[in-house]
Amino acid sequence: MSGCIDVKAVLSQIADGLQGIADGCTNSEFAILMEKRAQSVRDVATAVDELTEATEQLLQHVEFRIDDPRNAMRDRVVMAVARVGGAA
Repeated sequence: MSGCIDVKAVLSQIADGLQGIADGCTNSEFAILMEKRAQSVRDVATAVDELTEATEQLLQHVEFRIDDPRNAMRDRVVMAVARVGGAA
């Protein structure tokens, strides 16, 4: 399994690249399309950030016992959040 990926940073770089294309574009229709795509990527970054934060808060308030059958599921969630740059 791969290590931690700063998803928010990657999405930010993609959005900046799309915005750069839009800013340097002479075709206004294409520039508008690139700006919309850049905003969509920013929206995804915000959603990832909110989901990561909510998951971390949820995990802090859920108590798991050693023999709890949900432990495997919890471990998968913790690993997934950690992979996208969360602290879970």
